[in-house]
Amino acid sequence: MLRSVEDNEFKIIYVKGYPSLAAFISSDRDKITAIYRRFDQLSARNLLYLQSDLVELEARQGKYDAEDRQRTTGEKASSRDWEILMNKASESNNTH
Repeated sequence: MLRSVEDNEFKIIYVKGYPSLAAFISSDRDKITAIYRRFDQLSARNLLYLQSDLVELEARQGKYDAEDRQRTTGEKASSRDWEILMNKASESNNTH
């Protein structure tokens, strides 16, 4: 960091390469130098993988909900009360 005697301000000197380029881009008030690659194919692939994971989780949740509908009223209390849910989850005979 250098100090300018005339302006009584500090000027940060960045290492050449990514640090100085990032400082230049972020200092642009009009944001016209902020040009980035979008990685469209990679983004699309990641979204497809994430969707696939969510579909599997959604199916698993549906299965759990169906099991919960078959439970007694007392057993269903864990779906409404966090403390009951945590107690049941910590029980040694819990199968889920």
